[in-house]
Amino acid sequence: MKRAEHRVQERAVFEFSLEKEVNAARQADDGSLPGVMDKARRKRRADDAKQKLLRVKEDKMLFVAFHILINLAEDVNVEKKMVKKSLIDSLLKVWHVYLTLPIRSESLILTDVPTSASLPLSPRLARCVCVPRSHQMLEHSNADLLVLITTFLRKLSVFGENKNVMKELDVVGKVIRFVPCSSQALVVATLRLLFNLSFDDEIRQRMLNAGMCTKLVSLLKSPPLRARTLKLLYQLSVEDRCKAMFAFTDGIPLLVGMIINFPQNSLAAELAALAVNMTLTDRNCEAMVANRGLNHMIDRLATTRDPLLFKIIRNISLWTHNIQQEMDDQDMGYRYRGLWSPHIKVLLEIIYSTDDHETLIEVYCSPAILQHYIVLLATARPSPSSNPPHSRGHRHRPSARWPT
Repeated sequence: MKRAEHRVQERAVFEFSLEKEVNAARQADDGSLPGVMDKARRKRRADDAKQKLLRVKEDKMLFVAFHILINLAEDVNVEKKMVKKSLIDSLLKVWHVYLTLPIRSESLILTDVPTSASLPLSPRLARCVCVPRSHQMLEHSNADLLVLITTFLRKLSVFGENKNVMKELDVVGKVIRFVPCSSQALVVATLRLLFNLSFDDEIRQRMLNAGMCTKLVSLLKSPPLRARTLKLLYQLSVEDRCKAMFAFTDGIPLLVGMIINFPQNSLAAELAALAVNMTLTDRNCEAMVANRGLNHMIDRLATTRDPLLFKIIRNISLWTHNIQQEMDDQDMGYRYRGLWSPHIKVLLEIIYSTDDHETLIEVYCSPAILQHYIVLLATARPSPSSNPPHSRGHRHRPSARWPT
C-alpha cells in the first residue's frame, strides 16, 4: 500500500514539473513555447513507457498479496484486524492508482492532479503534448487484479460495519463504471458486490442517481449476466423511482419476453418477483398488455399452471379494476374493454381442474376474473350429471356450462 501511495505522489510531482515548464515558457513569450511543448511530449512518452513496465510488475505483486489476504480473511478475527488497519481504503487506493486512469480530452490538460487554470493553446500545439487516453480504463490494468479486489470487497460487505465504511468511501460511485465493461468476470464480480450493498436504502438511492437502472436493463440482453442482473434489479425495484425509470427503458418488453419464453414450467423467483413489483405502476402494466403481451402470458398459464405467473396476472387485473373504479362513468372512455373476456374460459377451466390452494387463491383474488366468475354463477344452469352437493367426500363445484 505504501508503494501504491508513493506511485501517486511520484506521478503528481512529474506532471506538476511539466506544467511548470510550459507555464514558464508561455509567460516568457519569447518563441520557445513550441520547443518546450515538444520536449514535454517526449518526456511524457518516455514516462508512460516506464510506468507501463512498472505497472505490469506491481499488478502481479499486488495480485499475489491480495490473494494471500483474502485467504487469511477466512478467519473472522483476522478479517476484523484487516478492517481496523483501513483495508477497504487501501483497496480503493489501488483502484485509483492502477485502474482508473483519467480520460484526456483534446484540450490541454497536462496534469492528473487538480490545477488552478488550463492553458488555452491552439489545436496544433495541443496535439504536440496531449496523448489520447480514451480507452485506458482496462487497457493498462490487470483484469484479474480488478476481479480479485472486487471479490474481496464483496466478502467484506457481508458485515454491516464494513458496509457503512464502503458507503462513506462511496464505493458505488467507483465500481459502477465497470457496468458494463469488456471483462465479463469483472461485471459479474461487480454485480455481486452491488447486490450485497443494495440492501441499504441510501446506497440504493445512489445507484439510481448514477443511472444504474438503465445499465442493468442493457445487461438483460446478455444471457450469462441475466440471473445476477435480475436479482439486483429486484432489489432496486423496491424504490418507486426505479419502477418509474423502468417504464422509459426497453425493460418491460424484455421482461415480458423472458416470462413467455422461460424454458421451465415454473418461472425463476427473481424474474417473477421483479415482474410483480413492476406491475405496481400503471405505465408498466400498460406496456405489459401491449402487443398481445397478456394473451401470450395467458397461453403460457394454460399450459404451465404456474402460481408465480398467476401473481403477475392478478396484479394486472387489479390495475384494470382500479382504472374502472376511478372512472365516473365506467361505460364511457374505458380503453381496455374486452381485455379479459377472451381469457375467462381458460381461467375458469383452471379453477375446475386444479386442487392447488395457492392457485385458487390467486385466481379468486383477481378482481377482473372474480367479476366474470360471479356473473357465471348467477346465470349458469346446473349440470344434470353433477353429483349432489351433499354427498360425502364430494366438493361441490359449479357447472362448467356457459351462459347463453
